[in-house]
Amino acid sequence: MKNLNDIIEKINEVEFSIKHINHNILGKNVWPLIRVSIIKKLYTINFGQKEKFSFRSYFHHVIDFLRFFELWKMKSKNLFLLYGTDKSGKVEINNRLLDKHFSPFEDKFGYPKVALIEFGYIDPSKPKSNALNITLFYYLVKPILNIYFKIRLRKKTQGISELLRRNESVDIDSFNLSLIDFFTKFVFFRFILKYIIKPKNVFVKSFGNITAMALLNAANDLNINTIEFQHGQQGENSLYYSNWNNAPQSGFKMLPKYFWIWENRFRGKFDKWMSNQNFHKVIVGGNLWHNYILRNNNSLKFNFNKEIIHVLYCLQYSELNDIVIKAMKLSNNILWHVRLHPREKYKTNKIFQFLLNEGIKKNKFSLVEANNYSFEKLVPNIDVVVSEWSTVLYEAYCFQKKSITVSNYGKEAYREFIREGTIYFADKSETLLKLINDKTIIENSYYPKYNHEAVKFLDI
Repeated sequence: MKNLNDIIEKINEVEFSIKHINHNILGKNVWPLIRVSIIKKLYTINFGQKEKFSFRSYFHHVIDFLRFFELWKMKSKNLFLLYGTDKSGKVEINNRLLDKHFSPFEDKFGYPKVALIEFGYIDPSKPKSNALNITLFYYLVKPILNIYFKIRLRKKTQGISELLRRNESVDIDSFNLSLIDFFTKFVFFRFILKYIIKPKNVFVKSFGNITAMALLNAANDLNINTIEFQHGQQGENSLYYSNWNNAPQSGFKMLPKYFWIWENRFRGKFDKWMSNQNFHKVIVGGNLWHNYILRNNNSLKFNFNKEIIHVLYCLQYSELNDIVIKAMKLSNNILWHVRLHPREKYKTNKIFQFLLNEGIKKNKFSLVEANNYSFEKLVPNIDVVVSEWSTVLYEAYCFQKKSITVSNYGKEAYREFIREGTIYFADKSETLLKLINDKTIIENSYYPKYNHEAVKFLDI
């Protein structure tokens, strides 16, 4: 099942069916874990290759293990959690590996105030970031903690497990394993936060995974500010950010206390469910990345033919939208630069052959520049950006480029942008081509800026 509205309906169905039962296990409200389990089962996305063992990766993990003493140097700083396998969040600019969500913080507030920790497999295909990867520390204590919580949780989960087992939307075995994983990581992070780092604030890119939830819950228990910095467009039908219909008055300690968003227009979905509780709040803090890129990204000029229109088509997955395929066949004087998701670039040859099999001529598309350079390097040289509901549409809008969504999900996610005419929607190939060929200058006065007043209480 990939229809977001259908999945949200299933989530709501489970949420209300167990509304009157106690969600607490060992003092933790576990509804967020149940919800993530539902999403994991129903929203199945296969990004292909799993990370394979690499000596180079293992070497990096060992080196970071030997840097354990650096945790004490992070004391009282603003702590950011990065994910080792997050290919979309890592960008190479001027031969330096950056995290597009947190490097701007380091740049703006200064290295002495910012500490980066990384969790998960270190990708050997990318330069090693300066974040300290603590995964190996965790795996030293994981076996003991796993056994402990496996025994302790056996009887504690019986009641809620029986109720959930009746619902086809929940994989109860996966949920029980996630509980053990959560509590194991929770103890690990709580120890580090309480006795070693004692951070001023804890930031995450995305709370929708067990690692982040464990860190957030540990920090919230210790009365440390927890903030999620917006990393995507977060549509009104978002699986993670909308439709928390049964939030307790004291909120969910597995979720961030504060949600830092780029613009005020992104807050609607939060206001709908936050009105019934007094813990979670929204901060309209601005978008630091775009301003950072404008100051630090040396412009790379491509030798593109200026007599034709250059369209950057960014795929969500390794599936091309039928509207775009038909538009490519019908198009004239347009070169389609097809960009795969960073986690699927190994499928470039497959997409190339697919386009040929569809009868699209080689001179109508290219997969070279789009998949060999970062979006930030490429987009200044592009005329139009097309995608389904990816955040690249918002990023292109920030670069004053024409953005077109070809998906009903995108239509919903970018509803306000479409209404005001700063992002466009095409439900037919003819409409898409008309929008691409329209030379009307975009009147987009948007300039993302940091909102100091909104976040000064964090004392970053």
